[in-house]
Amino acid sequence: MKFFAHKCIVFVLLSLILGMNSAVANIYIARDLETEKAIYTFNAPLIQVMHLAHLMVPRIIIDDTFNAFVSGNNKIYYMSGLLLGIDSVAQLMGVSAHELGHIKAKHLPFLAGAKRRYRNLLLRTVAIGLLVAATEKSQTTQMASAAGISLATDMATRQLLKTSRTVETIADTIAIDTLKKAKLNPIGLVQLQEKLLRRRGYTSQQQSYYQTHPTSESRLRMAKRALQLSPYKNRPYPQHWQKIFHRIQAKLFGFTKEKEQVFAKYPIADKSNDAVYARAVFYYAHHRPKQGITEIQLLLHRYPKDPYYNELYAQLLVNAGFVDKAIRAQEIAIRQYPRSGLLWMEYANILMKKKTKKALDQAQYSLLKARLYEPTSPYLYHLMVAYYSMTHQGGKRLLVRAEMALLNHSPQARFLAQQAKKYLKKGSAAYLRAQDIINLFKTKDTSGKRYLQGRP
Repeated sequence: MKFFAHKCIVFVLLSLILGMNSAVANIYIARDLETEKAIYTFNAPLIQVMHLAHLMVPRIIIDDTFNAFVSGNNKIYYMSGLLLGIDSVAQLMGVSAHELGHIKAKHLPFLAGAKRRYRNLLLRTVAIGLLVAATEKSQTTQMASAAGISLATDMATRQLLKTSRTVETIADTIAIDTLKKAKLNPIGLVQLQEKLLRRRGYTSQQQSYYQTHPTSESRLRMAKRALQLSPYKNRPYPQHWQKIFHRIQAKLFGFTKEKEQVFAKYPIADKSNDAVYARAVFYYAHHRPKQGITEIQLLLHRYPKDPYYNELYAQLLVNAGFVDKAIRAQEIAIRQYPRSGLLWMEYANILMKKKTKKALDQAQYSLLKARLYEPTSPYLYHLMVAYYSMTHQGGKRLLVRAEMALLNHSPQARFLAQQAKKYLKKGSAAYLRAQDIINLFKTKDTSGKRYLQGRP
């Protein structure tokens, strides 16, 4: 049974290492200005003391997993299961401090190198074993070869997991140090590990060398010691932070949970702001805009200028067919956050529903504003394709499709750019953009990042 268990671990690890890109590509990322801005605000003191001024805005993944991770572009991804599973800003700060620790220590390139070495060793070992098995007829030799593959794989796996545990311990240490420098209470680290112990009661029963993280018991001991020694252990987090945190939790709960769960936690009789918000978001997510409008209007009666309530109101209104009212509500939100690419995209989408020349001209301006702030958003390019289709600008539609392909590192970008040039006025800005894409392929620089970020 031990041998079978080890093989299972190797198989899971291989799927993670060899199949990670496709897995990440298929996850569902939800963009929400309010949630992203709130988390970024909470993280600001940590970012400041770590000197990570250019850190990317956080992202939310709709998934019940109690987890968060960092990506190669220095974004932190928070699973919705984590955000709904924690109880306070203090716990969220504990998660963020740990993930920022990975970024500060440049762990991702280090781990990528370790995984690459593991994969190469594994592939060489398997190749040699298969070669021996194919050329040697002796059953004893073949069995010895299979045993050698298993042993080498097991040893390599243990080494990679040991590296992973070391990296996680370093991130925990950085998190403790960062919270202290930011003059923040590390109580969230303790509460997180206690929560993980309750969720993963089996962890301590596993052999430590087959885990990617140190045991929750050892991490809890480390966190408790940090709390005991912290000069800020009695300092509470700002009360308004906790209020904001509960508000985004209510919003996320309404968006991700089923009707029975939402109305059990936030019954109709509950007229508190968070309860009304959760129900309004639930109605939006389940395509029941009229019920959602009734709920959100109650909040707007209390807070008529709230940008996020108005943003949701606009989405509900347009889904119910009230385009003019939706435009006005979205404009209230944009006036407060004029540098939000997301709000400009939503505004353009609403304007395109009206289909008048004036509205379409405004939509074009909105798309250009959105591109200024979010030049690599896939949703932006889908909207631009729709806009150029509606306005019968085939050349520009092909150009935007080429830019979408470039965003996805697809060689089709060159073909689409070549097709776009046939319909674009020679020497125009759009024509030159199409030529730029073609030139990228000549220089073998098909990342497109510099091109997309450099074009208004």
